[in-house]
Amino acid sequence: MQQRQDRRREARIALDLPAVLSTNSSTKPSREIKAQTVNLSLKGCAIVCGNSAPHDAECVVRFGSILNPEINHEYPARNIWVSPDSHQVGFEFSSIPAPLAAELSKVLELAK
Repeated sequence: MQQRQDRRREARIALDLPAVLSTNSSTKPSREIKAQTVNLSLKGCAIVCGNSAPHDAECVVRFGSILNPEINHEYPARNIWVSPDSHQVGFEFSSIPAPLAAELSKVLELAK
C-alpha cells in the first residue's frame, strides 16, 4: 500500500463551525450548500457537507468568526481536493482579510 504524502503547509486547528458554500461557476447555476468546517488554517479549510460537495473550481466559503460567531466572514476560495465519497472538500483561500488573519493567528497560537 502506497502512503499518501501530507501536503499541509500551514498550522491548522480542528474547528467545527457552521458554514455555507456558494458556488461560483460560469457553466452551472449558482447554489448554496450548508456545511461544517473540519479544520482551518491561514491558507484554507476543510469542510464536510451532507450533500455532495461541489467540484466547482471557485466558490465562496462563509462561516462565523472564531471569536465572535455573530460576525460572518466570506472567503473566495478554490477547491483543491474532494474526498472519494464527495462529502468532504478542501479549499485554498484566494485571499484572507487582515482582521481574520490576525484572529486566526491568535487562535492558532492559543491552540499550540
